[in-house]
Amino acid sequence: MNTPLILILEDQPDIRRLLRIFVSRHGGRIIEAESLAQAMALVEQNRFDLAFLDFMLPDGLGIDICKRLRAQGGLTQIVMVTARGESEIGDGLLAAGASQVILKPFDVSIINEIMAAFTRNYAERQH
Repeated sequence: MNTPLILILEDQPDIRRLLRIFVSRHGGRIIEAESLAQAMALVEQNRFDLAFLDFMLPDGLGIDICKRLRAQGGLTQIVMVTARGESEIGDGLLAAGASQVILKPFDVSIINEIMAAFTRNYAERQH
């Protein structure tokens, strides 16, 4: 079975570390980025199976990575992470191709739930 490739785009080191810890418990190869520019370069070089994308970054918006991943085609599951709770923001992120939107601060149990579902779906697609 192939190992899933997972992108974590988050500019806040503590949140990026927290995501890495809980995502890594489910396996997969994790690549981290802390800026939009860094993530854009990674998306050009890799095909990700799952991406956790921060919405607000110092050099732009994570939604640009979401749109780039969708333009590549494929089945990347995209989880947008945002501190902005307005429903219009969430609706816009879903319309741009996000699979799911979670709000900061988030309970780590939601990361475990996302990863459990992703791991099941990924395994089924590999068979």
